[in-house]
Amino acid sequence: MIKCLMVCGVLILAAMISQDELPFTETATLNEPPSSYSSEVVTLIYQKKGTTYECVDHMVRIDITPQLWDSGFDGRSYKDVFFKVLVAVTMTDAEGRITADFVSHLNCTRTDCADVTSPFFLFWDHAGENRADKAGEVFDEQNPVIVADDSCIVEIRLVQFLENPWNLFGECGEPCISDAGCVQPLRGLTLQVSVGYTQSYLQLLHSLEEGAARSAEGDELKEQGSLEEALEQYEKAETIYRYLGDEARREEVRRKIHEGYSTLAEEYVARGDRFFQSQDFVSAKPEYEKAIVLFETIGSVDMVADVEKKVEMCETYQSAHKEYDQGLTFLTAARNAANQEESLSRYREAREKFEKALNSFLLLEDQDKVEKCSNWIDLCDKRTGLLQEPDKNQTKTGYAGYWVFALIGGGLAVAVAGVLWLKKTK
Repeated sequence: MIKCLMVCGVLILAAMISQDELPFTETATLNEPPSSYSSEVVTLIYQKKGTTYECVDHMVRIDITPQLWDSGFDGRSYKDVFFKVLVAVTMTDAEGRITADFVSHLNCTRTDCADVTSPFFLFWDHAGENRADKAGEVFDEQNPVIVADDSCIVEIRLVQFLENPWNLFGECGEPCISDAGCVQPLRGLTLQVSVGYTQSYLQLLHSLEEGAARSAEGDELKEQGSLEEALEQYEKAETIYRYLGDEARREEVRRKIHEGYSTLAEEYVARGDRFFQSQDFVSAKPEYEKAIVLFETIGSVDMVADVEKKVEMCETYQSAHKEYDQGLTFLTAARNAANQEESLSRYREAREKFEKALNSFLLLEDQDKVEKCSNWIDLCDKRTGLLQEPDKNQTKTGYAGYWVFALIGGGLAVAVAGVLWLKKTK
């Protein structure tokens, strides 16, 4: 007697995973009617939606079911055997659309049907159906079934199969239509079923997780007051999201970067102002310049203009102080000059430097420095005038001497003339 049972929807081994992390692995064992295996794995995956990635359900369904059962006689009793094992894998997205699938049937045959001692092997068989993926190919430990879409991969591997060496109650293989000439029944079949992420999806997942981790670390550093280190983390996250094309997440991180740059630039300005107030213009200028770079990065045109004015003031102050210091140097040299001519020259040079410094301090509206420069200029003018006064006295004295010499010379001439006249009259 032949028993032909169409097994549909009977679940002996079943697993239901809802939004579970992968990988997922189970063993499917078929050995007695109505053995079958069915598993549905539902997991959350990131899927591109518009300009960002969103979490959506992804379902993988696996069915492994013998389609025909029969009985084999081992000389003492009847044993259950089966043919035409349906193997179906279906992957669907959140909208129920199929993203990848596999449908085929497994049967057993001999290497040489004419030789009853030849080994058995499993192969993919049409088994009377229209669709049979991998039809005619051997299924063994070295040739698993692999089904994959963009995010998930299913692997079905052969662990063990038990062929039926006994005679069937009816004719050999009568219940099953097969691509093989001598299809043989099976007494048992053990398969390993695995569901995991594809390598490309793992890379995507890693990048998204790293971007989120960088952003979160930036938030924590910002709370701790380490703004520069926080910005480094935000910028790394922004680079990741730009590479992934996730504009929504990228824009969120860019907002944090913009706020961080603005805050950090204001800190640079405040630091520069403190240096400026203490007249440390050499230290103030680079702080202002760092602020300008950040304001330019975030497009704050007005702030760039304001800080550039501060830089100009630093440069003007530096130049003014340089002229002022050189004026003092020349003033000291004038006082210590070896002669009057050198002293006059140094006073004139000092005055020139103080006058240049004065003009700069006028622009800066630094009244204190303006008064100091004016006082030094007045001092230079006074010292120069005093040094020039002896020359004038010396000139007047010289003119008086000429008159004295002239009078003396004239008197001598008159005296000589008188002596000569007296001699002549005698």
